[in-house]
Amino acid sequence: MSANVIFPGRPDYTGPTSGWFGAVHHDTLCEESHDINERLAYIDRKKPPHEIPIRRWNMIYLGGCPAVAARKALDDQYNAAIKPLDDQYVAARKPLNAEILAYIRTHIPDFPWDGKELVMK
Repeated sequence: MSANVIFPGRPDYTGPTSGWFGAVHHDTLCEESHDINERLAYIDRKKPPHEIPIRRWNMIYLGGCPAVAARKALDDQYNAAIKPLDDQYVAARKPLNAEILAYIRTHIPDFPWDGKELVMK
């Protein structure tokens, strides 16, 4: 029997813990992970018991897949192209959000917003 170096959710996995993996999430074919063990632990803690075996069994390390490098390059190209548009969008939203917050605070003076989320006390 050969060593398990590509199936992190199966017993005796000895492969990489970071890199590109398949079936990390049920709705994403592949993605980069900084620590696949964190995802496995999350699955074990939070997913319904009937989902755990299929999620773990089908997770795969994609380091040997030639298309991964091309996919990463495509993702990097896309992210670089969209960044200026995203920056413009964020800048345009900032003053509008300030007006919205001011409106809310006219109705809820102690509205517990810290700029990103409701502050739960």
